[in-house]
Amino acid sequence: MLIRLCAVLALAFTLSVTLAPSANAGEKIESITDLPVRSYPTDIAPSAMLEDPALMDALRAQVKGDTEGVLEKYDLEDPATLKRFYGVLSSIALFEGRNDDAREMWEKVRDLEDKESARLMTGLNGSSLIAAREAGEPGDDAYNEAYSAAYTKRLAEMPWDVVQDAIQGAKAGEELRTRNLILGFV
Repeated sequence: MLIRLCAVLALAFTLSVTLAPSANAGEKIESITDLPVRSYPTDIAPSAMLEDPALMDALRAQVKGDTEGVLEKYDLEDPATLKRFYGVLSSIALFEGRNDDAREMWEKVRDLEDKESARLMTGLNGSSLIAAREAGEPGDDAYNEAYSAAYTKRLAEMPWDVVQDAIQGAKAGEELRTRNLILGFV
């Protein structure tokens, strides 16, 4: 269920991303609003796409290619834009099981992050998911225990006074997140 939830969240995030359909090499971009909007038309409801692995694979490949293309062709100066694009690529890498690539993207986000709490929290859920995958299959006790242990261990290493608000916000968000809420968002 957790993998499915992460996949849904990754899709919801990628569908909302602004991408450039074409680019002039090296053109400086100061803000995401300087990029043309890229859309991904579909004949079916986005929520229905979640039930079709072939459509999801095609969409994910297109978003990945477009995102990498923008990073290669433009000189992006805005840290928020770069973090957003690296976040998309980390979600795709995590979904595809390319754990090292996901870790690399989280490191790039951390390097750009000016808030210590966000820097510490970056990749927390994803790295816990990687640990869970290495221990078992979704729904297995070993999987759930590994996820919980990895998450708890990493949280214990963080200064509470720095990450308290972020952790409480993440907890509140997880408590509200349901399959129907996510499908409605998409």
